Amino acid sequence: MTREFIPMRTCPLLILLASPFAHAADIGITETTGVGVSIGYPTGLTAKWFLDPNKGITLHTETRYYGAGVRVQYESDVAELGKDLNGTHRLHLVGGLVAEFGDHLTRAGAAGGLGWSYRLSDAPLEIYGDVQSAIFPVTQLYGVYNRTGFFDYVGAVGARWYFAPQSSS
Repeated sequence: MTREFIPMRTCPLLILLASPFAHAADIGITETTGVGVSIGYPTGLTAKWFLDPNKGITLHTETRYYGAGVRVQYESDVAELGKDLNGTHRLHLVGGLVAEFGDHLTRAGAAGGLGWSYRLSDAPLEIYGDVQSAIFPVTQLYGVYNRTGFFDYVGAVGARWYFAPQSSS
């Protein structure tokens, strides 16, 4: 049986439907929510909610050859690497919880690492990449719990389209 990742087909439709509500602004100052896609690990849909201009909560849905998963993480900018005519390069730390479910492997754990983002100044778009290490102390392989756990290195690149709150004026 071949697994087909249906949400990847629906992402262009979601962006098209949501684009009338998005507008260019200084990303991270007025934006509150972003949605997009990521490729690598995790491959799937992604969302980010800003807590303040340099911190946010990210959500990733993911698909792998053996199943699917979800990842909820805290992301914090630690340095501005520079600006150019089109945007700002930033370095961020990321960490949080991971759960994966599949045909033969189920695991839960935590992941954390370092990332880079490029936020465009004339469009509500962010391009990013993360490299993380993950530890899964709870792992079930073919129905048998593995008490020794599992360690993994992961990485992904992606893009998010941001939405600013609508003004009441």
